[in-house]
Amino acid sequence: RDWSSDVVLFRSGLRDNSLRFEPAPEVEHLRLANLFSARHLDLREDGRVACKPAGDAAQIEVRCRVKATGAGRAGIVLTAAADDLVRLFYDRGARRVVLDFSRARHGGTHPGLCSTISGPVAVGADGEVELRLFFGHSVVEVYAGGICSSGRWFPDAPSSIEIGFFAEESAAFFPEADVWQMDTIWRAYR
Repeated sequence: RDWSSDVVLFRSGLRDNSLRFEPAPEVEHLRLANLFSARHLDLREDGRVACKPAGDAAQIEVRCRVKATGAGRAGIVLTAAADDLVRLFYDRGARRVVLDFSRARHGGTHPGLCSTISGPVAVGADGEVELRLFFGHSVVEVYAGGICSSGRWFPDAPSSIEIGFFAEESAAFFPEADVWQMDTIWRAYR
């Protein structure tokens, strides 16, 4: 058993008179190994960098800070096959964060397994947005700018997905980008 059938423990709080959602700091103690780490990653328009983790990718956390330029989109992509992927991105033109299942063979957001969900996001004074994505076999849970969303994705081989960072329709700068393999929360299964 793993946390794929459970929602990641989050906590909420009032900050600047608004309700904010973020993962509990204790979640960081479940990190087993850093599978990818980059600092000052500069992607050109329609650029992409991908990592195929040496370890099991069935339970991962992906965290990045992104600064999109122009009116483009930039973020995280999980790829099981050319026609089976999920994206979490910041759309600078719309000032929204989008969790996109439109290119997933099997999956979507709740209720009714919709193909995308989006929401307005607060952008830092430096123009950056922090994106965090947790994937556990079939559960995708995301956090960005104090908002949280989740959905289900059923790739054929969850342990062998490819994790990537992308820029679309404009360049993007990622001051930080990390991927961690995550441990189970269930002590009996360690």
